[in-house]
Amino acid sequence: MLIVFLVLVALSIFWLYFDVFNGHCIGLDCLSKASSDWASFGGLLGGIFTVVIAVATISTFLLLIKEQEHVAKANVETATFQTKMLKQMKTQTVAMQTHNLEMINKQAEIINTLQSHNALQKQTLELKNKMAIREEYQQVKAIFLIGLGEL
Repeated sequence: MLIVFLVLVALSIFWLYFDVFNGHCIGLDCLSKASSDWASFGGLLGGIFTVVIAVATISTFLLLIKEQEHVAKANVETATFQTKMLKQMKTQTVAMQTHNLEMINKQAEIINTLQSHNALQKQTLELKNKMAIREEYQQVKAIFLIGLGEL
């Protein structure tokens, strides 16, 4: 689109130059043979294209500045979002670690309770065994004494 515009501007300049300096003459017969006319025409084209190129350069520069501001704004938004997400992840991690520690403490309590219960069961079993042995001893002793009493 820009190229079409520049071509139209160039053609307009040619037409204007030939119309003004050659007295409304149209066609190749109207072309000047004097080098000074061509020097003037070259100066005109150089001046016009210098202005056009300067405007295009400034426009491009302004467009790049605007784009850079847009990118900077997007970077700030991204950094803000990432910071927010990191804070949430940190909070979640701390909560999960706290929960894990609570679960480990509960498991330790359960293990301690089971160990205490097992120790009590062992002691109870040992007492029952001792009582059974004592009872058997008493029975054997009674049988022995009875047996001695019959002799």
